[in-house]
Amino acid sequence: MNIELLQIVYDGQWEERENLDMQTLASCFISNGFDSRVHNYKFQLLKDNLEEEIEKLVENASYLFLTFDFYAEDDLIDCIYRIAAFAKSVKPALVVCLTGHRGSINYEALLNDCSAIDYLIIGDSEDSAVNLVKTLESGQPTDKCYGIAYKQGEHIYKSEPLTDNFNNSPWPVRDASILRSQRKAKIRTSRGCQARCTFCIDIGYEKKWRGRAIQDVVNEMEHLNRNFEVKQFNIIDNSFEDPGLLGKKRLFDFVNAINEKQSKFYFNCLTRAESYTSEEDERLIKELSLAGLSTVLIGFESGSQDDLDLFNKRAKVEDNLRAYEFFNKYDVNVLPGFIMFNPYSSVETLEKNRQFLNKINKSYSFISFCRTLKIFEGVKLAAKIKEDGLLTEDFNYKAPLKYRFVNKKVGLLAESLNNARYISNASNLAVTLEYGMGLLARIQKNYVEWKEVSEFKSRLHVMSEEFGSHVNKFFDQCLEMVSTNSNQWDEKLYLSLVNELEKNAEKHQVSNEIKQFMKQNVKNSELKFIL
Repeated sequence: MNIELLQIVYDGQWEERENLDMQTLASCFISNGFDSRVHNYKFQLLKDNLEEEIEKLVENASYLFLTFDFYAEDDLIDCIYRIAAFAKSVKPALVVCLTGHRGSINYEALLNDCSAIDYLIIGDSEDSAVNLVKTLESGQPTDKCYGIAYKQGEHIYKSEPLTDNFNNSPWPVRDASILRSQRKAKIRTSRGCQARCTFCIDIGYEKKWRGRAIQDVVNEMEHLNRNFEVKQFNIIDNSFEDPGLLGKKRLFDFVNAINEKQSKFYFNCLTRAESYTSEEDERLIKELSLAGLSTVLIGFESGSQDDLDLFNKRAKVEDNLRAYEFFNKYDVNVLPGFIMFNPYSSVETLEKNRQFLNKINKSYSFISFCRTLKIFEGVKLAAKIKEDGLLTEDFNYKAPLKYRFVNKKVGLLAESLNNARYISNASNLAVTLEYGMGLLARIQKNYVEWKEVSEFKSRLHVMSEEFGSHVNKFFDQCLEMVSTNSNQWDEKLYLSLVNELEKNAEKHQVSNEIKQFMKQNVKNSELKFIL
């Protein structure tokens, strides 16, 4: 009896295709005596060859588990529905299940939209999915199963999930070819988040923080390092420092456990700004850096206090600035979690956001200037936006950007920039600069006094400041367009500003300079310990 797990990945995100939720679910099935595998498919491949690929996949399958994540657009969700429908048409006895955050929140809409889905797993999937399969295999009715939703006739039934015992979950199954080719891996040390941001779908999905034993986490990292030469770990916890003071003690334990190991590796994480206020917090950041922390994504979200209040962020603007200074002081590359536009954005809040990005030396980050808030059904902010009459008639779980802006011209600018972030030279340059800075942060862990590293780091900062000045000029001109008395959007002027920015981006050959630096200064035998 085979249980097949399928994930579709946009072609541009293929390198990030590790999905620990699906891989842990497969591991749980295997530990309970079932045959289970995770299959990753590129989106374009399935669009072009869906029937051929899915017919092969389900040939010997009894169960098919599908998923889509936060970032899935309507085209990918529709592809999931087509897969479910075709799989059932080929093999009517096949049990098709769907897992994932958005499905847990919007289960009624999903079950109504796709009749080929037999069961939807609510919450963390491992315990509920294993229990469901065991129940079906024993021939028992599923009305006593926990953590599932399903449709019978016109009625939808839902049962609440148990709180998962995450600390006892088996390690996720891994694809050795991915690990060995990339030498990096995702790892999770906890589930849940103590923050209550109004835009976050996790509040309705993972209500309680649960953490793994630190020794188990570090043992898994060492295992992947020794057996697959993994050197870089992306810790995907919602906020690595949770929960509170206990969480900070946990991070000191993490540092100590890493220092006791013979293996040397690097790690990145996500965190919140308000968690770092004291000298002891600064010492923690220093110890994390010395242990291998090279890049941190901080959920700043905004440089405007009005926006932070709207998002129910615990951090104030000054907390955001202080957190940046702490991490930057200890040579940790900082990535900004940032939302430039929301339905209530004004010229004033956008200007404060621009000034904030300048203060944290991210003026070159064109992507940060383009990000628009996605509103998912079921989050707290969606209720306010609906109450204020800003949700459009076609807003639904597949269309998280379908809302109006209080300032219509701000909305037009947000739409234009959100489209530009996916295709522009400016976005590619920003990503390349971030890659270079993250790379140098990792190199510095091995070569702290290396003169060439410091010189090239200075060179990257010069290039980022030069391009940042062009981004600032572009955004200032965009704000001037929004501020005019005319109610019309000057698309011709906007496109001329974009073209000018694109020409400036093309002048910077950052990628070539990084390659040249590595070729001249890093021995081939050392590359696998850095990249």
